[in-house]
Amino acid sequence: EGLTVYRDQEFSADLNSRVVQRVQDVDKLRMAQYPEDGGPTAHPIKPASYIEINNFYTATIYNKGAEVIRMIENFLGVPGFRKGMDKYFELFDGQAVTTEDFIHAMSIANDNFDFEQFKRWYSQAGTPKVKVREEFDNGKYNITIKQELSDSPKQSAGQKKPHYFPLVFGLIDKSGNEISLDNNVLEIKEYEQTFSFDVAEKPVLSLNRGFSAPVILDMERSLEDLYFLMANDKDGFNRVEAATRAAYAMVDKFLNGADKLDDAYLESFAKIVNDKSIDPAYKDLMMNLPAADLIGQEYDVIDLPKIAKARNDVIKCITEKLESELVSVYEENKPTSTQFKIDGESMGKRALRAGVLSFLCRSDKPNLIETVQNHFNSATNMTDEFNALNCLAVIGGKTWSQASSQFYQKFESDTLVMQKWLSVEASVDRDDILERLQELESDKVYDKTVPNLVRSLWGSFCRNHAQFHHESGRGYKAMAEKILEVDKLNPQLASRLSSAFRIYKKLDTPRQELVKKQLEFILAEKGLSKNVFEIIDLTIKS
Repeated sequence: EGLTVYRDQEFSADLNSRVVQRVQDVDKLRMAQYPEDGGPTAHPIKPASYIEINNFYTATIYNKGAEVIRMIENFLGVPGFRKGMDKYFELFDGQAVTTEDFIHAMSIANDNFDFEQFKRWYSQAGTPKVKVREEFDNGKYNITIKQELSDSPKQSAGQKKPHYFPLVFGLIDKSGNEISLDNNVLEIKEYEQTFSFDVAEKPVLSLNRGFSAPVILDMERSLEDLYFLMANDKDGFNRVEAATRAAYAMVDKFLNGADKLDDAYLESFAKIVNDKSIDPAYKDLMMNLPAADLIGQEYDVIDLPKIAKARNDVIKCITEKLESELVSVYEENKPTSTQFKIDGESMGKRALRAGVLSFLCRSDKPNLIETVQNHFNSATNMTDEFNALNCLAVIGGKTWSQASSQFYQKFESDTLVMQKWLSVEASVDRDDILERLQELESDKVYDKTVPNLVRSLWGSFCRNHAQFHHESGRGYKAMAEKILEVDKLNPQLASRLSSAFRIYKKLDTPRQELVKKQLEFILAEKGLSKNVFEIIDLTIKS
């Protein structure tokens, strides 16, 4: 499964923008797999035991599995990886094979490369945290890498051994130029290793380029360094990373009471917005703020409603300061014809205009709200229309209701489109959301026996942070009742919905108590499927 996902990612990267695809793939990993690896249902890519096997067809199997395959490529290089693939098919085509068979083929095709320690990625759960320490003294620059492994269900940190992984890196001088290196890969094998370089001045480190290893970097970065990397890093992935880390810092300031952005951050952001040489799809990534779920992973105690509000306030601040620049980007990327094109340039421009709309819709200014409405009303393709619908959902009120009704009437006969419509409806921050969910379940387009419709509605509600995590606990109660209802029809789907509670132990104490009550309510149900029992039991015992 990991090889399948890897091949799919590579196909998409060849078809469109490689760096954009890489950022999107890593975002999926961090959104879905990292919380899984750090939660009560964490399991290795090859779990030693299970109650219900369907519970283990997860992001760990697919997304993390793909990253493990990619690390093999990073070790061997593209030509070596290709030789390994050829050997794999030569030896095993048409057979039922194992991960050991795959690694064996990669090894013997590359001078018996030693993967013995590397195999721990398949047997150990959890995401390694990599602490990075820099030292510079009299022309000697040292990088100390320390990997930390945490407890997982059925595997304590003490039972785990160091992982083996590649960290692709670069050193950048104060002028923004790459420092020439004999080797740009740090091979990490021990709990702690130090690497030394002779340089004239302290460089700025660009580490884990291209996300060469699926680890969590713990490295102190000044905002000045982040702004420098945003402007100068030659690695496209890490340039986006720097912009993302700077955005994290701004959201954190707002969480701690700030009401304005740093001038240096606004200046760096404006440079990105105004840079006409940047590919539109890549510019959209550079401008895009991390999702609230990703920001939440930065904190020991997660308050997603507050994080979502702080993120929204940062976007609103950017829009207030850079309104004319954002509108200019929107206008500059308008399509030159009504013909729908799926080439890379056209797709990038649509993505960038949608990204700009996601800023404009946070403003209270009538002219900007009108821009979003006009985008929806004048759309000649589904992408533009749906992007605008998402933005109108943020605006809410009558503006949203009219657009939602219009979209529904236009596409009610298309089940696939209605899945997308249901997902937007469930994400609207409205106090009567539970009543609205009941109305939607009674609608003719909804069928509780169709998994994708259930997932679109209730899976999206779980990401409606203000309402799912409402301080009254009503969101948790509604979800628990829905899990039990779905369990009678589709235990596998019900177990997937149960993952909504996986951050249970990272919530604040009042919310933990509210969730615990619902977990106990689910476990007390007679005839509960083993699918749901396993997930909920692991969650409550975490």
